[in-house]
Amino acid sequence: MVSTRSIQFIDDPEYDELAKLLEDRVYEFNQDATGLCDGAWISGKITNDDGEVIAGFNGHTRGGCCQIDNLWVHESLRGQGIGSQLINAAEAEAIKRGCDLLTLSTHNFQAPDFYRARGYVQAGVVEGRPRGHRQFTFAKRLGGGG
Repeated sequence: MVSTRSIQFIDDPEYDELAKLLEDRVYEFNQDATGLCDGAWISGKITNDDGEVIAGFNGHTRGGCCQIDNLWVHESLRGQGIGSQLINAAEAEAIKRGCDLLTLSTHNFQAPDFYRARGYVQAGVVEGRPRGHRQFTFAKRLGGGG
């Protein structure tokens, strides 16, 4: 039995290093448990003439599934089709990688209607995340899977 040890809380300088270590260990565990070892990051960005990122997305693919973790468009550019361009590109790349499912989360104050309008189906909701709001999980079958 492992003795109880104190937890060391860390701040920004060490956060990225610990996050990477934990992601790697969880990926290794998941790979061993599922036999799926085709995980890869997926991301895309749009920049302005000065090279600044004005929109983008990131996530990962593995085992026929794509997970988008973040999708963002600069506030001044919203409503101009850039979000649609990003999600369409993510879906197309996911299909190229053999994915037939894309999942993502959003909050009630973000873009649930944006995803619903693009064929995403609500797969879950967490009330009170964050306090006073809701977090939605959405899924969409890709490649004609509905």
